Amino acid sequence: MSLITLHLRWDDVSPQQYEQIRPALSTDGGLPADCCSRTARLQGRVLLTTEVWANEPAVNRHLAELSALVGPAGLGEPVMAMFAVPDMYASAFRQSAHRSRSTEPAAARSRPVPAPRSPEPAPAGIPVR
Repeated sequence: MSLITLHLRWDDVSPQQYEQIRPALSTDGGLPADCCSRTARLQGRVLLTTEVWANEPAVNRHLAELSALVGPAGLGEPVMAMFAVPDMYASAFRQSAHRSRSTEPAAARSRPVPAPRSPEPAPAGIPVR
């Protein structure tokens, strides 16, 4: 079965409206069942979300619940684009979703950036410029 990528766009969204619906679109409490990935951002007055779902029935359930999630903020129907992604890409999305649902502190999940190595000393007899 294919993954489904869903792009949603609402125009003319105020910062207050965004703050009102942000908890419903957040990943802080984990992702909904069958949601592999989710991002939401406000660019100017445009609210953009990109979600990856495990299957089409999950997308349909989400879209049916969407108006209840964004309705209190006074947002209308979004512009929508949806397409299928081959299932061979699912492992990357599911690993990312698993990390975001982990109960470990974020510092324990992230890999530290290694410190730069010291330069190797120049061999004897070779001038350093």
